Amino acid sequence: MITRQRLVVGAGNAGDTGVPVFGKLVQLRWLAGADTGVNITTSIWPKAGDSGEGFDVHVRTINTDFDTGFLDQQGRYLAGDRLHVQASNDTGVATPNHAGGVMYAWFRD
Repeated sequence: MITRQRLVVGAGNAGDTGVPVFGKLVQLRWLAGADTGVNITTSIWPKAGDSGEGFDVHVRTINTDFDTGFLDQQGRYLAGDRLHVQASNDTGVATPNHAGGVMYAWFRD
């Protein structure tokens, strides 16, 4: 079964952490809100009560929407961990320069 998670990121330096997820991360899609340059970092954070630090699974500087396509060869399995997406200003830009967006993530059991 394929499930989808939706994470909404506001304008400026903002982020969103999803609910605990189980399954293999197979695809990411970012729908931008009038971006002019933003760094998007997608990470896997440990489940509550776990002492792990988590790690980045996708980092990208973008000016528009993107879709990773099918990540079958490099997908990561989550077992109650949480997906986190963070938007931050492009390097050297002092003021927020994007209008936020929505990250969709698909998981397969």
